Amino acid sequence: MFSKSKLGDTKGLIVVVVLILVAQGLGALMTVMIGSIMDFAMASKLDDMNALALNWILLATGSLVVALLNAFTQSKWLARSMTTLKNKYINDLLQLDIVGVQKEKTASMYSVLTNDFDRYEAKYTKNILNLVNMVAQFLFSMALLSVVSPFLMVIPLLMLGFFWNQSKRSSKPIKTEEKKKSESLSVYTNFVNETSLGYEVIKQHQLEQPREEMFRKLAQKVQRDNYSVDVQSTKVDAINSFILVLILFGSLISGMLYAKQSSVSFGNILIVFSALGQVTWPIQRLSLTLAEMHGIDDVLESIQQSVSVENQVRLIRIDSFKSLLFNNNALGYEDQIILSDVDLVLNRNEKVLIVGPSGAGKSTILKTLRQSINPVQGVVSLNGENILEIDVHDYYSLFATIDQIGFIFNGTLQDNVTLFQPVEKENIVCVMKQVGLESLKLDEKILNDGSNLSGGQRARVLLARALILNAEVIVCDEVLASLDASVARSIEQDLLNLPTTVLNVSHIYFEENLSQYDRIYVVENQTVREAYSLDEIKERLIERN
Repeated sequence: MFSKSKLGDTKGLIVVVVLILVAQGLGALMTVMIGSIMDFAMASKLDDMNALALNWILLATGSLVVALLNAFTQSKWLARSMTTLKNKYINDLLQLDIVGVQKEKTASMYSVLTNDFDRYEAKYTKNILNLVNMVAQFLFSMALLSVVSPFLMVIPLLMLGFFWNQSKRSSKPIKTEEKKKSESLSVYTNFVNETSLGYEVIKQHQLEQPREEMFRKLAQKVQRDNYSVDVQSTKVDAINSFILVLILFGSLISGMLYAKQSSVSFGNILIVFSALGQVTWPIQRLSLTLAEMHGIDDVLESIQQSVSVENQVRLIRIDSFKSLLFNNNALGYEDQIILSDVDLVLNRNEKVLIVGPSGAGKSTILKTLRQSINPVQGVVSLNGENILEIDVHDYYSLFATIDQIGFIFNGTLQDNVTLFQPVEKENIVCVMKQVGLESLKLDEKILNDGSNLSGGQRARVLLARALILNAEVIVCDEVLASLDASVARSIEQDLLNLPTTVLNVSHIYFEENLSQYDRIYVVENQTVREAYSLDEIKERLIERN
C-alpha cells in the first residue's frame, strides 16, 4: 500500500544517493587537498603548492558540475515521487464503489488532496533527501578525521548516539501535535468547501454572521495546532543546538590539545576543524529531521485510511429496470426516523411525481434510493431484489439524476453531454433537438461548472446526458425550482414526453401537466401516501403560472 511508497521513486533515489556520495566525496577530497596546500605553503614548497592548487581548481569545477546535476536530479526525484504517490491515491480512489465514498469519506479525501500531501512532502519526502545528505556528510567527515587519527572518530560517534536517542524521545510530542493539526485541517477544509458550494443559500438566508464566526473559530484552531507543532519542533531544535554547542566546544578544545601534543601539521589541524565543523550540521539536524519524519506517520495513515473503504461484494446482477418498490419502510437514521410507513412504486416507463413542502422528507427518499442511507426498517427492492444486494455498478448504471447542482465539466458541450464516451454525432444531434438545445454548437466551450449556461440550459444539458448514456430511470430532484415558469413548464413537458421512466421530486407543479403522471405521491406528516385526487395536490403545492 502507501507504506511501500514511502521512499518514493526507488530507482531515482539510487541515482540521487550516488550523486550525493560523489558530491560529498569530492568535497572531502578538496578539504584534504587544502590541508596539503597549507602544509606546502608552510614548508615553502611553492611548486608543489601551485601544482596541487591547479588540481584543486579542476576538482572544484567538477564538483560544481556534480552539484548542479545533483540539484536537478533531486528536484526531479521529488516531483516524480510525489506525482507517483498522488497518482496511486487517485487510482485507489477511483477504484472505490460509489456507496462507500458518498457515505463517509468525501471530506477526508478532499482534505488529503488539498492539505495532507503538501504536509507529507514537506515533512517526509524532502527529509529523505536531507537524511541522505546528512549521512553522506557524516561518513565523509568521519573519513577526514580518520586521516588525522582514528581516535578522533569517537567524538562524532558519541554525538550521533546521543542525538539518535534524543530523536526517539522528541518524536512523540511532535507526532501528537501533527495528528491534531491534520484533524483540524480536515474540518477547516470541509467547512470552506461547504461554504463555497452553499454560497447562494448563505446569502439568501442571511447566514453570513454565523458562518463567519464558525470560520474564525476553525481558522484559529488550525493556527493554534500549527503553532503547537512549530513549538514542539523549535523546542527540539533549541535543546539540540544547546547540547551540540557544548559538545562541539569541548571537542574543539580536545582536538587542539591533541594536535599540540601530537605535533600534528597545520594542514591536519585544518582538516580536523573542517571535519568537526561539517559533522555538526548532520548531527544537529538529525534529531529534528527524524522526529518530523516519525511525527508525520499519522498523515500517511490518514491518506491510507481515506481510501480504505471496503468495496461491497454484491452477487445479484441486473441489466434492466422493471420496477422499484418501497414497501412499508421506515427511512432516515438509526437515531432519527424521518419517514414511516413509506409505500411507493415506480414501474418501467411510468412517470411518477413526488410532492411535498421543503423539509418534509423528499430528500430522504432520494438518499435511500441513492444508498447514501439505508432503510431503517423494511426492504427497498428493484426488480424484486433488495437494492443493498444488487451489484453496485449494475444498480447505479440504471439511474441518471437531474438536479439544480448537477456537475458540469470545463470542456465542450459535446463532452459534457457524452461524458467523453464515444457516441455517434447523429445521435447527439438528435438528442440535442429532443431536449431543446439544437441552437447550441457541440464544440461550444462550457466554463466554470456551467457559468456561461442559463438555468434552463443547464437542466437540459443534464437531461441530454441522461438520454445519451441510455439511463433507464431519470430522477429529477427539484430541477424546476430555480427556473422561470415558462422554462420549467417546457422542461417538465419534455420529461413527460420521454419514452423512459421518470421520477420527479418537486414542490412545484404546473396544473396542465399533472394528469400526465401515472401516480402522484404526497410527502407530509412524516409519511408518504399516494394521492388519488388532483384537487388535493393543488392544495399542497406552489402553482407556477
